[in-house]
Amino acid sequence: MIVSNLKTDFHLYENMAIWEIENLESFLNAHGLLKEIFVREYRMLFERRFNAENSFTDSDIIVVGKLLNHFADKYFVVFENSDPNYFLLKEFQEKAILDFGRDMNVLDQTKIYVLEMDKKKDL
Repeated sequence: MIVSNLKTDFHLYENMAIWEIENLESFLNAHGLLKEIFVREYRMLFERRFNAENSFTDSDIIVVGKLLNHFADKYFVVFENSDPNYFLLKEFQEKAILDFGRDMNVLDQTKIYVLEMDKKKDL
């Protein structure tokens, strides 16, 4: 999902929560299905991504986004502190458009974050 769409369509979403991801390995270990999705997406085991025969170049934030795209029943915005998505989400918080249940001003610069949300059923 493109976070800028939230500016006009925020009322279409509910149950927003922000995940803090320590690193890619902990993200994949959080749910067994994620490792299976990684294998389908990249055609290799996660543990072998940096082997010489693989040309794995995706950053952790790209991997998280690709894996979450496999969940069609949820909507996600993946971001890091100081990227464009972060600044838009921070603006939503400062203007009291959205409440994420977390202060967007105190995010760890070394971690990846995911805004998870559901689309409202009855519009």
